[in-house]
Amino acid sequence: MLDMNLFSPRHLIHGRDRYAPFVDRHRNVFSLTRDRVELIDHGLSYVERSRRLDETVLEIYEEDRSGFGMWCPETTPVVSQFGEEPVFDLQRAAVGFFGVLTSGVHLNVFSFHQGMPRLRIARRAAHIASYPGALDQAVAGFLPVGQDPWPKLVEEAAEEAGLTPDIVAAAIPVGSIEFAIDRQPGLQRGAVYAFDLEVESGLRLDNRDDEVECFIDLEYKEAVRAVAEQQFKFDSGLVALDFLLRHGAIDCRDPNFLGFRAILSGKSIFEAGFQSS
Repeated sequence: MLDMNLFSPRHLIHGRDRYAPFVDRHRNVFSLTRDRVELIDHGLSYVERSRRLDETVLEIYEEDRSGFGMWCPETTPVVSQFGEEPVFDLQRAAVGFFGVLTSGVHLNVFSFHQGMPRLRIARRAAHIASYPGALDQAVAGFLPVGQDPWPKLVEEAAEEAGLTPDIVAAAIPVGSIEFAIDRQPGLQRGAVYAFDLEVESGLRLDNRDDEVECFIDLEYKEAVRAVAEQQFKFDSGLVALDFLLRHGAIDCRDPNFLGFRAILSGKSIFEAGFQSS
């Protein structure tokens, strides 16, 4: 058996019991118990293990796509903890279904107006499968676990906002944010590498991958309200919240201050209710 805490399928057994039969139907590949999913390894190599799992996951996906993202020609290495060696590759569409660790890169693009930050925000296109119409960082992308975030940031910045490498070179790494949220499509957990990029207020952003409906400017009070009302894609909301706290746009006078701080320290859940001032 190969377990290593790779899968966190609480939703498979408890909250979303319609998924469990699809996994249990493939007992030559998976062993499903009350609190875990184990992969029956048979001593396979990394490549063989990845291929076998990919074929099985595709069968599950074709039976019922509930809990999956959109199938795409992209996989991600699966690890039990960040920093450890991956044990196989998994189709990106299935990371939420199995609750495996993922990572991403997000870029806060902003300028200052009267001493306070004004965020350049993307509104996700209505036609995309994941969080259509939600707010997002101007640049955000999926990063295969273990890869260097900087080249991915430069690539995504060009595709999503038309930012050239010389502009992105001024971006400042500001840390990472870990998350875990039980939400469609499935249990999503991982970490985001966050960067800040201050730009001139008149700089035009140009989306080139058809995934952004438009870019909008949010004054800091509007951005705080958008976070509180959960208008952002969930991980993007965490990145925006972190930005607003770091830049003093939210302080102890805000009735949600302690709740916001608790979210980023992992002591609360993002779905908690907040007052919108």
